[in-house]
Amino acid sequence: MIRSYAGKAVITLFLTGIMLSVLLIKIDLWSKVILAVSSVFLVTGLLSTFLSEDLKLQKETFRPLRIESLFLVSGMFLTYLMSMVFGVDAVIASALIGVLAYAFMRDRATAIYCGSFAGMTASALIEPVMMVGVAAILIIVYELTKDMLKGFGGKLGTLALVSTFSTVVLLNRDFLVVTLPQYDVMVLIVVALFGAVVSYVLQHRYKQNPVFASAGPSLLFSLLAIPLFSLGAFYSAVFFSASFIGMSDRRRLKNVYWVILAGLVLGVLYDLMAPLFNGAGGKLGTLALLSVLIVFGFEKVVTRIFGRSKTVARFEA
Repeated sequence: MIRSYAGKAVITLFLTGIMLSVLLIKIDLWSKVILAVSSVFLVTGLLSTFLSEDLKLQKETFRPLRIESLFLVSGMFLTYLMSMVFGVDAVIASALIGVLAYAFMRDRATAIYCGSFAGMTASALIEPVMMVGVAAILIIVYELTKDMLKGFGGKLGTLALVSTFSTVVLLNRDFLVVTLPQYDVMVLIVVALFGAVVSYVLQHRYKQNPVFASAGPSLLFSLLAIPLFSLGAFYSAVFFSASFIGMSDRRRLKNVYWVILAGLVLGVLYDLMAPLFNGAGGKLGTLALLSVLIVFGFEKVVTRIFGRSKTVARFEA
């Protein structure tokens, strides 16, 4: 029971803290309105999920040294070293690790993929020796939250950002300051929609494993976009982030229409939060989880207000 409360507290405080911090630094009215409304739906989604989840108590309520820990750490350091030593783009490195994990260690692919998100951290932000601290925190939060938020795309990346963010704070560091490219917001949103829908369709219509449904298309998109387009790396990150939405199961996003809405939300959030948390692994997944929870909360509010009308039932079919 203590583990479940601790896990809920970590996720709730972290996600609401992110939304609040962005709300406070944005100066234009429309951004504040969008973030405020989104925060209401986010809290609704979190409360609805935590109240309905069946968190079964186990004899051993907290065992951070499970075998998953080895795969979490392996995925993290493999991705980190690929980027730092060989200069591989972080999205390509993480997606490749995900594809390889699915191909050769399918039963452990989830833990490896989660670790790879933490491994996307820039070495300029956290040097190799300090990544040991990231690994330790990731193992703890992975264990604390293993029985909650099941079926929500982006959860794994959020755990990665919790670990990298905590390490940056403990080291009293500042996130990297980067110059954002002059991207087109509409193109960003279209790429987000594409990434979310492709991953969701692969998983649910073609019965692919969620890890492969995200990593496979993201790897292909990145390998094509990065060498062909000047903003290929930027839009590859957007696609990768959106692909995590498609990892959601049907309990969370009932059909492709809700996925499209979540992709639209992600596009807006990505634009608003692009300057934040740069260099920290897990940011892309956190944006996806925020988007899915916001849409999930919105669906609960709509159902509560209007009931299960024919329109709502048709939308969910």
